[in-house]
Parts: sequence; structure tokens; C-alpha cells
Amino acid sequence: MANYNLLDNHPGNGHKNYYRLTQVDYNGQSEQFDIITIDVNIQVDHVPFVYPMPATNVINIVMTNDAALSILNVNGLKLSNHSLKKGKNNVNISGLTKGVYSLNIAGKNSKLIAE
Repeated sequence: MANYNLLDNHPGNGHKNYYRLTQVDYNGQSEQFDIITIDVNIQVDHVPFVYPMPATNVINIVMTNDAALSILNVNGLKLSNHSLKKGKNNVNISGLTKGVYSLNIAGKNSKLIAE
């Protein structure tokens, strides 16, 4: 018995996905197997989209849920706190000097470069 794998990088979320294996032999004969269904319900929390990068006066953060934002310097000192709402958020960073900062969004870190 052979084993097969497939990774679907873009499954339809919130409904059934249908898959069918068609095996083609070296001699050209083929066999189709039964359709299988997989229910996909992926919950994605706190996956921000931050732009522009580098930034000057304002960063835009697109959120899938409400979350807390902390901006930290390279020494880990918290410089500011912000509340983010689901959707697009504008955060004023005009008070930051040119440099590299850490954004902590809902406990996850990413890098901010201020110009």
C-alpha cells in the first residue's frame, strides 16, 4: 500500500474542501479514488500587517482582532502603549528618533525601523 501526502497552502476557510486522488501508472492507465472532504475552520488571532517599513511619522497596523501594542527600544524599555482595534490602526511614531524598535503585539514581537 502506498501513502500519499498533500499540503494545501490555501484551503478554503469556514467550509468543506474536496480532494480526489488520481493515480496514473507508468503504462498510462489511471485510477480515480473516492472524493474526501475536510472541514477547515482556522482561527487566526493577532496576525498584524505593519506598514510602511521603514516608517517616519505614522505606522499602519492591520489587525484581525483587538490587541495591545507596546513599542520598546533596543534595551527592552517600554516607550509607549497603544490599544489596537480589529481593522486598520494608525499609530503616531513621530516622537521616536531614527533607529530600530521592537513592536510587541499581543505578546508577539516584530521589528520597526524608524527614519
